[in-house]
Amino acid sequence: MADEVQVQSQGPGGNGFSVDLKQRSLGITGPIVIPVVTLLLVGALGWIRSRDLKDSLEATNTHLQQLYDRQDRFRQELQTLFLTQVDQLRALHLAHKELLAQQHTETLERLRENRDVTGAKLDEQNKLLGEQTKEVRQHHAIIIWNQRHDPGEQLILDLPIPPERPR
Repeated sequence: MADEVQVQSQGPGGNGFSVDLKQRSLGITGPIVIPVVTLLLVGALGWIRSRDLKDSLEATNTHLQQLYDRQDRFRQELQTLFLTQVDQLRALHLAHKELLAQQHTETLERLRENRDVTGAKLDEQNKLLGEQTKEVRQHHAIIIWNQRHDPGEQLILDLPIPPERPR
């Protein structure tokens, strides 16, 4: 096989490169050698850089996916915290509502008791006032009797009024 492959570093024009494989040959000669080699180097560097860029993009994608996952976990934790607080507020509201209902019931009961006590006291006072009014009317009647009769016939305030005599 060594006979079949021949490599020459200088071509027919004094610069160049040629490879002969059996019946085929590949050669670059003349003034295009430097641009072709530069193009090959730029292509190789571009391929290497594209691999670096691909790796960087994959790392960035992985990092972004981690950030999205963290954001999703944070959103879920925040939603859980919010729902927990809503449940706590709801429970607190229900407790306040029950307490207000209990206080309302107690207040109504106290008002009913006060109404009953006040009614009983008013009835008692009305009874006393009726007795006092009766007594004042009796005294008033005695005073009127005494004004109509002579001083010998006048009554003292503690005595009952005698029946009227015809005049």
